[in-house]
Amino acid sequence: MDNRSMRAEDPAAMVAELREWFAASPDWPVALRVPDRHWGGRVADSLFTCTFVQALERKLILELEHQILLTFTEPKEIVVAEHSVTIRDFTQLVIDWQEFVSLTPHCQRYSSGEVELFTIGWLATQERDPEAERIFETAEWVNPH
Repeated sequence: MDNRSMRAEDPAAMVAELREWFAASPDWPVALRVPDRHWGGRVADSLFTCTFVQALERKLILELEHQILLTFTEPKEIVVAEHSVTIRDFTQLVIDWQEFVSLTPHCQRYSSGEVELFTIGWLATQERDPEAERIFETAEWVNPH
């Protein structure tokens, strides 16, 4: 699949594209990278399924696992590739999420950056770098759970 970039002029088309991307790999959950880290720890420590996608006039709403709600305000571009979707150039991202065991509520806000959703198939396309893996395995990670 070639990368496809969509501008935000047509929110319905963006939602259709996202739904098609998730439907193309229903057995592959996605990992999530937010502007400052991988969500849930290291790459692929936490994998999610998409449970809802909707566009409003100025918002794109994406729900993962019925518990993680990503609300993008004025997203300008979505880049769709075979194993990843990148949402960039938004004016705000609010992540409203609950812990999986206690359902304690949390909220995070970003005013810029990009968000990437990628399938576990993406990991198979990456070349292994032993030094990077060593650093990766010994690093301390922020875990929002």
